[in-house]
Amino acid sequence: PSMGRRWVRMVMKYPLAVSVVSILGLGMIAIPALSLDLNLPGGGQEPADSTQRKAYDLISEGFGPGYNGPLLVAVDLTGSDDLMKDLDFLRAELAAVPGVDYVSQGFPSPGLDTGIIQVVSEFAPDSVETKNLVGELRERTPVWEESYGNALAITGVTAIGVDISQRIQDALIPFGLVVVGLSIILLLAVFRSIVVPIKAALGFVLSVTAAFGVVVAIFQWGWFADLLHVTPGPVLSFMPILLMAVLFGLAMDYEVFLVSGMREQHVKTGDWRFAIEEGYSQGARVVTSAALIMFFVFAAFVPEGSATLKPIALGLAIGIAFDAFVVRMTLVPALMALFKNAAWWLPKSIDKRVPHADVEGEALIAHIHDVEWASKTSHLVVHANYLVLGDERHRLEPISFEWTAGERLDVVGEPTTTRLLAATLAGAIAPVSGSLHVGGHPFPSEVRRAHAKVSVWSPQDADALTPVGLALDERMRWSGTLGSRAPKERRALVRETIERINSLGAKYFPGKIISEDSIPGLLSPAQRVLVWAAIAVADASAVCLVAPAEPLTDAEDRELWWKALDAFATPDQTVALFSLPPARALTTISTPTGVTDLAAVHSGVVSL
Repeated sequence: PSMGRRWVRMVMKYPLAVSVVSILGLGMIAIPALSLDLNLPGGGQEPADSTQRKAYDLISEGFGPGYNGPLLVAVDLTGSDDLMKDLDFLRAELAAVPGVDYVSQGFPSPGLDTGIIQVVSEFAPDSVETKNLVGELRERTPVWEESYGNALAITGVTAIGVDISQRIQDALIPFGLVVVGLSIILLLAVFRSIVVPIKAALGFVLSVTAAFGVVVAIFQWGWFADLLHVTPGPVLSFMPILLMAVLFGLAMDYEVFLVSGMREQHVKTGDWRFAIEEGYSQGARVVTSAALIMFFVFAAFVPEGSATLKPIALGLAIGIAFDAFVVRMTLVPALMALFKNAAWWLPKSIDKRVPHADVEGEALIAHIHDVEWASKTSHLVVHANYLVLGDERHRLEPISFEWTAGERLDVVGEPTTTRLLAATLAGAIAPVSGSLHVGGHPFPSEVRRAHAKVSVWSPQDADALTPVGLALDERMRWSGTLGSRAPKERRALVRETIERINSLGAKYFPGKIISEDSIPGLLSPAQRVLVWAAIAVADASAVCLVAPAEPLTDAEDRELWWKALDAFATPDQTVALFSLPPARALTTISTPTGVTDLAAVHSGVVSL
């Protein structure tokens, strides 16, 4: 067996011990992260032989570290009666604050509306003490404003750096919650499991905080600083955000590489132990290779990189190593082994609401297979093979049938069954199982294209009150070809159709003429059948499914419907008329006919 297979077998042998050691180990490494101090880069973090660092050290030695980044106090003097007196009093107040090394004389602006006072800290601009001093000055500002009647503001490059760092540090937890929340939602959709996304998100938190801990220990506390050519100091403000964003993407990649193989094997076999071992063995080499490449790329920037890049590079290198080798390749299989089959459990209520994400391309494979199957019977306008329809309440057992272009079909069955078939062919509901294509477009991957070829028509109460001409025009407008024609052309088609209705009707009700303004509800039953049939097929769809308002049981009614439908349908239009059992062969029309008996599905005979 490969090294990866041996490793995962050992992990599955002692899953609890491996999980505890991994979590406690990363947790201990993450402890220094509690002391994370963020700041913008300054001259003190530059290499010792750089001109920036030499100038920084000279100023610190000659004047004091605070002179590298003095604070500015801006004073609004518009309400002052004695500018210089107020500035002098304020200077004395500032000098009395602990941590202040020097306060300059106040200088009014040429317009005498603003004053500037420079305040120098006893400590370096990027030190914690200077941050505390800025906070102390701002806490006292309201008292000074009330005493002297002048508005104050603590600013300067150092204060701005403190503000930026504080804003970023305050945003870390909300940003982390958003990232973790997104990862849970995305992985929930991918793996259809509660355990997998929560485990992946918590593993990401462990690896990120452990990476923060290493960065703090080296760049703030100075561990191994000489070995890595690092000058201890605050961490770059943007490092945590960048580290979390980049590491999140890589961590989720590694998670998908490993766990998708486990899910695939579990779906196939149902054996959780076999699924973990096989899935791990398939993805371990990919994760190892990818992690090593990224680790060495980022690690190369640490010894000789710029002071700005070093903490980011080290954090990414360590974070990738922790996430790939400790979390994904050790902790993940251990936790999966602890949960066993429960690792793939998802409540039905959640499963219905979460969209499906096909990261493995299973839907594409199924689509290719369905297209190949449909191409073999592309001469058929509709082909169903062991098709199961419905839901838990109403289900139509496996049926198989073939419809050709231009065929006239009696679809025999109870109304519930025929409506189920119509809804499926029209794309309103998906088949439970089996194969189905309409016009060469397989379900469900090309259901929209198939839907464009199918129309379902059944007279509604409102149709009985709609003038015949308007009803025909509305039906034609739903058609892709007829609907694109100009209204004038459609009106001509409407008049032509009504002439054909009257021509056919002359055989059944001589002397009774139907016009565009005729109301179907006021016509005789026979006239109404002719109008309904003309409207049903008026859209010229490839497949037209017709469901009369009242289920057809009378032989004469059925004969009239078929003569009308056959007369108005185009030669290549497939027409299916729903009727009640028993099934009877069509003998009243010359067009090719057939019967699809849904009532005989249990006997295995569907198409006659």
